[in-house]
Amino acid sequence: MIELDKATADDFSPALDQDFELITGTGTISLRLVAVDKKGLSHPARPEPFTLRFEGAPPLRIPQAIYRLQNVTVGTIDLFLVQLGADAKGSQFEAVFN
Repeated sequence: MIELDKATADDFSPALDQDFELITGTGTISLRLVAVDKKGLSHPARPEPFTLRFEGAPPLRIPQAIYRLQNVTVGTIDLFLVQLGADAKGSQFEAVFN
């Protein structure tokens, strides 16, 4: 399992274009990791900041919160997800590591 305080973009890059299962109290929701974006320099004591972008089904709406996600490459991880938007193609979510 990835330690969030030490996580880097490179930890998640192998899971790009893979599905993550968001675990809810009633089942799971499938989200696809569509981008791992490095954000430049950080404080010397912390890893480089980056974001993860996920896409889900078009009608999906979930409140921003910490969610448990599972993936075959990354394993199980708790991420704070924020919904960026939704359109006819899908719903977009982001996790920020700063």
